[in-house]
Amino acid sequence: MMELQQSRVVRKDITPAAHQNDQYFLDATIFPRFRTMDVADVTFDELEKFLAKLGETLSGSSILRHLGLVRKVLEYAHNRHLLKTMPLFPKAQKQDQPRG
Repeated sequence: MMELQQSRVVRKDITPAAHQNDQYFLDATIFPRFRTMDVADVTFDELEKFLAKLGETLSGSSILRHLGLVRKVLEYAHNRHLLKTMPLFPKAQKQDQPRG
């Protein structure tokens, strides 16, 4: 999946920094939590537990970025017929912090 995303960097669809951030989130947070699970075992309940754990230390916008990356991984698996159906995702909200 990240190889495909790297091609998006080359095409300038995304920035190199965004790609590096995604790789960091995968390595630091997402893979340690889900690495031992079969992709088909990632359920709403598992995602909700992950969301709760993220909520202990991260802001709403960071939580949304993590969940978006998990969704991207699961969509990649689904599109390659490694996952029959996509799980529902728990709702997370970004807290508005207007500037000025």
